[in-house]
Amino acid sequence: MKRFVAIALMMGSMMIGGTPAMAYETADYETLREDIARSLSVRRYAPALVVQVDAEANTPTHNEAFRLLFNYIQGANTTSATVAMTVPVTTAPETQGQKIAMTVPVTTTPEGSSGPAMRFYLPRSLTLETAPKPTDPRVSMEKLPAENMAVISFSGFGRKALMHKKEEELRTWVKQEGMTPTGPARWVYYNSPFTLLPWNRTNEVWIPVDIE
Repeated sequence: MKRFVAIALMMGSMMIGGTPAMAYETADYETLREDIARSLSVRRYAPALVVQVDAEANTPTHNEAFRLLFNYIQGANTTSATVAMTVPVTTAPETQGQKIAMTVPVTTTPEGSSGPAMRFYLPRSLTLETAPKPTDPRVSMEKLPAENMAVISFSGFGRKALMHKKEEELRTWVKQEGMTPTGPARWVYYNSPFTLLPWNRTNEVWIPVDIE
């Protein structure tokens, strides 16, 4: 229950004057390969600027990592500026005992892993030179390179069992297509909890891949 309360509060912050999350700027990509019947694709995501909290940082949970990053976009930065949100939300697959907070946009890796524990993508109008710098030392900024992502899209409530099921479907397709995973999966969300009808919700699982 606590997990869903956290989601409601965080995703609720995506709403401005009733505007749904899908109205926000989205991550930029082109489609390289597609199986429309099974809602599977490979996308080439453009380079992106992110703020992140490393897994090694002193953050006991993903909720804490979320709080640090949300504080950054709300003004915990060198210019005290509010930074616009983008979509989608991406998280690492949830493991037993792990609470993962969700907002826009976020990427995380499993707790205890190396690399970023959680990421927020910043608007495309910002650069390393123009984006306000974090004031908390646990938050850092990075320019991500272009990356190929295998993607499966589906509707419904993005609960753990469904996300795991779709991740396995995607991994099977990746193997069948001769692609090589190059990093951990991401669970991806596009809607706030105020989108009550499951068929109106959009979720995805991403796996970074080498397609050559």
